[in-house]
Amino acid sequence: MPDGTIELDGTRYRSPSAAGHALRRKSTNGWYFWAVNDGRRIKDVRTEFQSIKLYES
Repeated sequence: MPDGTIELDGTRYRSPSAAGHALRRKSTNGWYFWAVNDGRRIKDVRTEFQSIKLYES
């Protein structure tokens, strides 16, 4: 979702791991479990985003 939550069956979860746990009914590393449409894991998308320099000094 635009606010960073994951919606699953009409319920919003604040973390990927919480959504994964709700789906699998066991402890889940949501950052590795979920993927985007092109197949990349969201952990890799997050790493890419975090490495972007928004402002140069």
